[in-house]
Amino acid sequence: MTSGGDADRDKVAAAIRRGRARWRKDRRVYDYDLLVIGSGPGGQKAAIAAAKLGKRVCVAERRDMMGGVCVNTGTIPSKTLREAVLYLSGS
Repeated sequence: MTSGGDADRDKVAAAIRRGRARWRKDRRVYDYDLLVIGSGPGGQKAAIAAAKLGKRVCVAERRDMMGGVCVNTGTIPSKTLREAVLYLSGS
């Protein structure tokens, strides 16, 4: 029976054999063609465009949900709430 650490090591070893990850100073390093910082509208378009061109893309997001501020807390939810209030108030 293998422990969780052994399973993780096996996964990393498999990734190294495939050339996708390697160890450097006790850190895992991945090979990507493009790192997109932020998953807002611009980041999504950049990642999709690069993927369509056959590039290996990584998207880094600070929050635990993809989509950025525009989709999750900003423009779109604000407009939806505004429209709902206007609809319900009969204005």
